[in-house]
Amino acid sequence: MIATLASAAAVCVASWLGLFLGAGNVCLQRSVSIGPLTLFEHPLAIALATGMAFVIALAAAALRGSGQPRPLSLVAAVLLGDAIGALILAPLAVGELTPLHAPVVFGVLAVVGLQPIATLAGAAAPRVLRPA
Repeated sequence: MIATLASAAAVCVASWLGLFLGAGNVCLQRSVSIGPLTLFEHPLAIALATGMAFVIALAAAALRGSGQPRPLSLVAAVLLGDAIGALILAPLAVGELTPLHAPVVFGVLAVVGLQPIATLAGAAAPRVLRPA
């Protein structure tokens, strides 16, 4: 359980960092004020965020070996991390945000559903590629 939460935290922070590096502050503010779908105007932000989520989930699954977290439990933990980020961390980091903005911020942090898909693919890849 602790390993799954630690892996999920690493996936969340890495994908948030990729999102910030690819989109920048102005695009992130615009995606919160207008809607998360405006992230699709910046494909680099989506590529960095989902790529980071995939790579970190793949590395976490490969490093854990046989004790690796189940892919769906890792995705659930990542979504929980995104919810915590939307409800608590984003309003603390950005003064203008309130918990009322949480659904939109959650959509942005989860990169409109692509982050959980990349996490699932990364966590499941060692199981799929493992020789029989």
